[in-house]
Amino acid sequence: MRELTTGQQGTWSGTTADGTPVFGAYARSGLTGFRAAVGIRYSELNEPLWRSLSLFAAIGLAILALSVVLGVLFGQRITAPIRALAERAAALGRGEPVQPLETTLAEANQVGAELARASASLREREADLREANEEAQRFAYIVSHDLRSPLVNIMGFTSELEALRHDAFRRLEALRGPDAPAAEVKQDKQLGEDFDEAIGFIRTSIAKMDRLINAILKLSREGRREFRPERVDMTALIEAIKANATTQAEAANATITTSRLPPIASDRLALEQIFSNLIENAVKYLRPGVPGVVEVSGRVQGPNVIYEVRDNGRGIDPKDRERIFELFRRAGTQDKPGEGIGLAHVRALVRRLGGNITLTSEPGRGSTFSVVLPKRWSAETRRKAA
Repeated sequence: MRELTTGQQGTWSGTTADGTPVFGAYARSGLTGFRAAVGIRYSELNEPLWRSLSLFAAIGLAILALSVVLGVLFGQRITAPIRALAERAAALGRGEPVQPLETTLAEANQVGAELARASASLREREADLREANEEAQRFAYIVSHDLRSPLVNIMGFTSELEALRHDAFRRLEALRGPDAPAAEVKQDKQLGEDFDEAIGFIRTSIAKMDRLINAILKLSREGRREFRPERVDMTALIEAIKANATTQAEAANATITTSRLPPIASDRLALEQIFSNLIENAVKYLRPGVPGVVEVSGRVQGPNVIYEVRDNGRGIDPKDRERIFELFRRAGTQDKPGEGIGLAHVRALVRRLGGNITLTSEPGRGSTFSVVLPKRWSAETRRKAA
């Protein structure tokens, strides 16, 4: 209380007789010289402050809670349509039908309507393409079947012509007699050789046409065959193909190697045709005088399995890398038998299985065919590939 006796005015802090903390203020009167002092308990002084702070805290918490609730509500109002749009976009990518979107967000509904229209358009085009594909297969079958009839007639008449050739030249020799001039004998001999050469050309052309017709019929039948998915041990399947290609590989001084391959659920017969063709081609087109190496490997990548057939053969020129997948097209030196059908058939099968095939190659170094297939060939894949 020393401040009360020394100062004109001021504040002080202390306790009452019973020990209660108090806060006080005093002032000296200019007239009387007396000092007046008042005090208040700290609890009474702080109570309004704490009450105000509590009120402000409660209001702040209420505002925060309201902000969170409003944020969640507005967030759901925006994110729910976006999530629905994402689901419809994913369905469109899978080729599934897409329904229009009905939400509280007009812009999202507009985008959903566009996706639905795109889905309907794609399905119409898919149906048109499927119908066109079926029609093309029927046309190929009919044409190849109709071509076979005149081809059989040509083969028959060629045999008749060859038989008549022997009879005609025998009669000509009899008519000419043993005393015929040497020039006539030489001319008749040359005529016989020319005749035999012409017959040979005809037979070669007939054989080539027959192979082409058979190839067209095979492709047509394969296009109509119903695929039956099953779990396939690819390591065992490639080993069986290696065993069948042993003689060809030994003749080409080639080694076929394979690592442990991931299994797949797909059509076994189609897989056999794909990899038999790729491995046989790799062995067929090796570089002369260089020991051949053909490697088959595989790995899983997401929902797909990637199988690669790699060789150290001739390689393929960049301008021919797409052409070799076309029907009746071949690339490079034509010193091996073939009609240019194998790789076209391979790509058609891979696509029907819902996959893709690509080629990387360097002339004089070798080639790598990469076949990407879904791990599980489902009914949806079947519908897309049909």
